[in-house]
Amino acid sequence: IRRGLPAGLLTVRGLREVLPYGNKLVTFELDGKSLRRAFERGLAGPWAPYTAEDAPWLAKRLGRPAAVTGLKPTWAGMIHLQASGLAYSFDPTRPDGQRLVDVRVGDEPFDDRRTYTVVSNTYLVDDCPDRPDLALGRNVRIFEDKDRDAVLRYLESHRPYVPPAVPSVVNLANRVQ
Repeated sequence: IRRGLPAGLLTVRGLREVLPYGNKLVTFELDGKSLRRAFERGLAGPWAPYTAEDAPWLAKRLGRPAAVTGLKPTWAGMIHLQASGLAYSFDPTRPDGQRLVDVRVGDEPFDDRRTYTVVSNTYLVDDCPDRPDLALGRNVRIFEDKDRDAVLRYLESHRPYVPPAVPSVVNLANRVQ
């Protein structure tokens, strides 16, 4: 995912801007401990307070004027893993490796001892040096489908698409007004 979606109508062009690389989809099984490490890795690194300079970006993203207090990532290469079916909250004021606060799979608590089936893309599994934990997956299956084509098919079959009211990733240090 190159960037977040702006508020408003999603077009095919907008989807291609968000998913421009056309990576293939891949499924694999991964133990919970390795999956947790992969999410923690995405939250590691320095964080800094939001400033007034962030207001235009935030307003564009939310589709309304807004002010935010809290912390944002400062490492340009930081890759937050996005999830569907999994929700988590984190606290960037905690030490690296201890930032995940609550992780849930559907309505169930996340279990480090369980094996999970993961759908990702070939970049995160094969080419991303910041995600070695994902390369540990077993029963890997690569599909010819590209990520953006699968997302487009999903959106077309779920018209009108209504995003969830509750975000799947929550930064506990932030407050939006």
